[in-house]
Amino acid sequence: MTTNSIRDKIRKKEEVLMRVENQECTRLLALMKAPKGTAVSYAIQVKGEIVVKDALGVIDQRQNLPLTPDCTFNVASISKIYCTVAVLQLQEQGKLSLNDTVADWLPEFWMPDERYQQITIRMCLDHTSGLPGTQWKHFHLTEVGKVDFYQETLAYLAKSHLKADPGAYSVYCNDGFTLAEMVVAKASGMRYEEYIQKWITDPIQASSTRLASTLNPDHPLVSEGKKPKERLMVQGAAGITTTMSDLCRFGQLFLEKNAVLSETAKACMNQKWGVSFLPEDKASLEYGLGWDTVCFQDPDYDLGDHVLVKGGNSMTFTSKLIVIPKYEAVLAISQTHDCKIDVQAAILRLFATWMLQQGKNISRFSISKSTPADGLYLQPTGALRAEQHGFTLILSKENQEGDWELQELLSAEQDRWVNEKGEAWFFTEQQSRWYMMKEVRGKTMPIAMKACPVQPLSPVWEKRLGRRYIAVNISPYDLTVGDLLAAFTLKAVDGAEGLMKISVHHRKANGFISGLMEMPFAPIDDQVGHACLDTPYNGSRDAIDPFFEIVDGKEYVEVASYRYLSEEDVEEYQHQGFLDQTENQVYKVTEKLSVLPEIPLNRRIICLDEKLELIYDSLDDQPFEGFNRGILILI
Repeated sequence: MTTNSIRDKIRKKEEVLMRVENQECTRLLALMKAPKGTAVSYAIQVKGEIVVKDALGVIDQRQNLPLTPDCTFNVASISKIYCTVAVLQLQEQGKLSLNDTVADWLPEFWMPDERYQQITIRMCLDHTSGLPGTQWKHFHLTEVGKVDFYQETLAYLAKSHLKADPGAYSVYCNDGFTLAEMVVAKASGMRYEEYIQKWITDPIQASSTRLASTLNPDHPLVSEGKKPKERLMVQGAAGITTTMSDLCRFGQLFLEKNAVLSETAKACMNQKWGVSFLPEDKASLEYGLGWDTVCFQDPDYDLGDHVLVKGGNSMTFTSKLIVIPKYEAVLAISQTHDCKIDVQAAILRLFATWMLQQGKNISRFSISKSTPADGLYLQPTGALRAEQHGFTLILSKENQEGDWELQELLSAEQDRWVNEKGEAWFFTEQQSRWYMMKEVRGKTMPIAMKACPVQPLSPVWEKRLGRRYIAVNISPYDLTVGDLLAAFTLKAVDGAEGLMKISVHHRKANGFISGLMEMPFAPIDDQVGHACLDTPYNGSRDAIDPFFEIVDGKEYVEVASYRYLSEEDVEEYQHQGFLDQTENQVYKVTEKLSVLPEIPLNRRIICLDEKLELIYDSLDDQPFEGFNRGILILI
């Protein structure tokens, strides 16, 4: 076995152990991630060693290959730090100066605004160049090598004017870094992507870190959903593609002496270079060279001084790099947009959670152990799942696809849990039951009761699981059922043995109920169920007591004043017309239905699709567009 093979085996074993040892952080991130989000990856490095890393999701949603920490993300504007390092290296080699004008280096650069001749290389790096902002054409592509991005940028600038005198004030700008990238190529005599690899990424052994034209095939590039791979042509401003571990390796340059970046260069990059003409503006002053801020502070965490932060946001990805000298830590995270994570808040929370595991609480939050927060809490229209992770409490709610989505991300303050709005949650016990309480603007109310398991389901109830029921006593003028109660599915309450729920199907794009509506109950016997909530205020409103019976061999259930027929007992539609009967006529539609039967006076038709969502109601002023499969109700 070769030395490299042995190293690979050791590395893979270490990665497996790392994932097992840090399930708390990964689980916390998984709860923050949107269920259908494609990919998110993170890494935390302390004192030069990766202590936590993981990746959740798939490489893309075409092949659905599992994501690993070796997959790469476009970290977009974090690339500006790499470009700045390259410029500072060349300055120390005596090949250029930050005070050189860009026009001296790039004689092909011209603008109709004569002030362009005053733009220095430093102004390109601290966002004071006054340049327009972003040359968008071919900002990102599906294929590289098809365009000359430099020529397109020069042509764009030749038809643009500055928005401010060079050096007047800082305003975020990609164009400056494209010019800086061109200067690096000119001063070094190398293509920019070759320079970055030779002088920055290879020396730190960041083998995954590449630009669009030099991607490493050993590190698959993520893409969001079923979108094509995103290859960014604004290389100096936004072109870096990397794993989070290799991004941490790059961040480590700013924490220790190294041969890539001198202490003098770091000091130059890490000081405040921002300028503003507004006395109240503090944010603009925090720009370093390339950095978004060189003095980051967060009111929730003790991070110390001189914290460096750079974010990146492309058409597909959102990323964050944070360097924290006090703890010798580097934090890196990147996601596809469909994960819907606040990456800065998330990576700081993950770091604080890891630090808590090491016995150090760096947050302002206390750790509540006095109340059992974890568990399933029932509401009249659904359930909330509470999971505690250190000083964090996640409240999730099930959506219509059966996935649990983040509802609230809470932090502990003594015996309460608070969100960023100042709203507070706490838990109290009364009559041997636990209740979730919420305080909003000084008003406290119970909002859910912890699920209490009951007797296991009988065989009769087991057979009903998943069965769907359609209303059969709708009147021609009842608007309620058109919006809300035309059909339901009978389900078990996950995490609470013996409890059941009626999962309501409602109108698509319903304004009254925008998400999943599920009403819990407990079986009393094989025919009757009883509402299982015992909560004041709104916490147990609209209780339901379903009553099942067999009539003429068909199963019916009465609940909330409506009578329903089991879908299993619904007849197939054979173009029947309206009959003169009390009960609605309910039919299964199994092939394309384009024309409805003629509707007599004071009668009505409702159509449900395969999911039993209401798609047509003759009471509405909308044309019937036909449907392939579902339910037809003649009222």
